[in-house]
Amino acid sequence: EAAQLVKSREEELKISAEEIRNLKKKARLEAQTESDKIVKQARDHERKIIQDTEKQLRHEEEEAIRAVKEELATMVASLSEKFLSSKLNKGNDQKLIEELLHNRGEE
Repeated sequence: EAAQLVKSREEELKISAEEIRNLKKKARLEAQTESDKIVKQARDHERKIIQDTEKQLRHEEEEAIRAVKEELATMVASLSEKFLSSKLNKGNDQKLIEELLHNRGEE
């Protein structure tokens, strides 16, 4: 009967050891799944940050270009006004401009 009891306990230990191995395997798989999920979320978040940053940079670049164009247009207009003002003060240039405007009016 003692041998039978020992054999029974050994069988129980084998079953328990197998259950423990299965639990460890299951825990490892769950941990790997959770780890993969966290890594995927982190990559998705990183991708979104990069996309948002690129979008913001494009917007800022467009705004800077627009501002430079406006400033350039203002400068050109101002310089043209100064140039034409100095030229118009001379009689010959004034006469030439009037003739050009008159000729364009006849076309």
